[in-house]
Amino acid sequence: MDTLLKAKHWQIFLFAFGIPWLLMFVIMGFGFADFFSMIRVNPEPRDAAIIMSDFMSKMMIGVLPLALLSVLVNYGWMYAVNNRISPMAPDVYKPNMQLVSLAIILMVVFNILNTVLTGYMYSTGFEEMLTFESDPSDLRNFGSSFMIMYVVSIFSTLANLGLSVYVCYQLSRALKGAELQRHLRSDDTIGPFFAFFFLFIGIWFMQPIVNELYEKGPGGGNTLDNSLVLD
Repeated sequence: MDTLLKAKHWQIFLFAFGIPWLLMFVIMGFGFADFFSMIRVNPEPRDAAIIMSDFMSKMMIGVLPLALLSVLVNYGWMYAVNNRISPMAPDVYKPNMQLVSLAIILMVVFNILNTVLTGYMYSTGFEEMLTFESDPSDLRNFGSSFMIMYVVSIFSTLANLGLSVYVCYQLSRALKGAELQRHLRSDDTIGPFFAFFFLFIGIWFMQPIVNELYEKGPGGGNTLDNSLVLD
């Protein structure tokens, strides 16, 4: 946990976004190139369904570990900030750390669930298409199971979005409270909120503050504005 707080901004970006995203694009690029070359050789719908099912299965094998790396570093960093930096904030800006930690854990679960569900729906969907001609009732059964998984995926996406807003709001107040050690104005937390929410950009601005607080404690290296200092 402390390793993430001591790391430089470029290191967090590299492992949370840079390496996973780059490798995902490479895997998807080669995968689509291979897929379209096989489709040209086997244009029949039945063959295309088999090829697509195989393609989605291989994509999941390659993409899932990279997505997991991105999720663990991303939310692991937030978890570390919550448990190490939030206690440095004045009491009025300290979040309910147990509740925020639970929200972060749920965000990890929902992200992994969404990735697995999406891959499973599309990889099995094309495979199931092969049985529709021989038994049309399978189409109805498949449609029902696909719809259930789709609803679960939508729910997990919306739940994850709501949890993200809550976590980003709480951590932005805690981080700025720990840094400034004074009453916060609304404009003190707007920037950090969006930095947490769009972390692939925000990490470049937030991590230097986290480094300062981790090394020097509450207030970091800031000069305090005595007119707003909390009693």
